[in-house]
Amino acid sequence: MQSVNLIADARFSDDKPNVLHAVKTDQLLVDGVYLKPGQRTGWHKHPDADRAFVCVQGTGELVLETIAAGNELRVPLASGSVVLAPDGTVLAERAA
Repeated sequence: MQSVNLIADARFSDDKPNVLHAVKTDQLLVDGVYLKPGQRTGWHKHPDADRAFVCVQGTGELVLETIAAGNELRVPLASGSVVLAPDGTVLAERAA
């Protein structure tokens, strides 16, 4: 069994967001995504599993592409927020 502490093992970088894989199964992916203010990830898709987002600290937003082409759903993130993105969802993370 692997144990990961998303706070103690935080990995921030000045040049780009970092990702720490916490849980990965056939059905679920939970990553620690470390963004400094103003950083963002590019659009990406996780076709093989649902993805859970837990905002441990800070603020930002999760941007999900909706079924209607060209539309976005913006979900605000703050400490304690939890969001589930179903498999195949196109998304991007942004830090405030």
